[in-house]
Amino acid sequence: MSDPFLEAAIDEARLGEREGGIPIGSVLVVDGRIVGRGHNRRVQRGSAVLHAEMDCLENAGRLRGSEYAQSTLYSTLSPCDMCSGAVLLYGIRRVVIGENTTFRGPEDYVRSRGVELTIADGALVDATGEMGEELMRQLTSAGPNGTRVAELGIGTNEKAILTGELLEDEKILGTCHVAFGASAAIGGTIQVPVHLDCVVLKPDVSVDGEPLVRGGELVVG
Repeated sequence: MSDPFLEAAIDEARLGEREGGIPIGSVLVVDGRIVGRGHNRRVQRGSAVLHAEMDCLENAGRLRGSEYAQSTLYSTLSPCDMCSGAVLLYGIRRVVIGENTTFRGPEDYVRSRGVELTIADGALVDATGEMGEELMRQLTSAGPNGTRVAELGIGTNEKAILTGELLEDEKILGTCHVAFGASAAIGGTIQVPVHLDCVVLKPDVSVDGEPLVRGGELVVG
């Protein structure tokens, strides 16, 4: 299944090519809505800085910090050092890249500044950052079912406090608890020799494009 936002970035790249420029496109998405579009205009404008991502961010205009924190930047090509710096400067939480074979920017450094779990079809498919890499190593060592989602919950107890004990921490209001691996003992069907629990203290959680939690704040009644 194609990603409509990545397709929109590709459309921007095609537009740039038709203008005689370098065919790289980008879009910025907040809450399932495109708020900025852009493509590489270095040739068209004789610019030193108008890469696709920079053009996109400029066209999006000034946004609130909370909007950047819940945004996703799509780019048809791995962002360079300059554009990656802009991602970190504005606190953009997620970057989706079309390809990084032609050119690869400082992806590892950007990942090292945070951990992001990417789940598709009921399984963890990517975990970035130092802790994320170790998580993936432990789960994949149990075989293909080691990355299956076993539990997912949102904390709703406003009196729960952070103690370092899972059963207490997962209840904290606005947190997200997700577990991977074995689920047979809790009503599931997966039997593997690993079950790892994660608690995210200030998550952004959306289901089918509808936000449930933003930065650790519940947005549903």
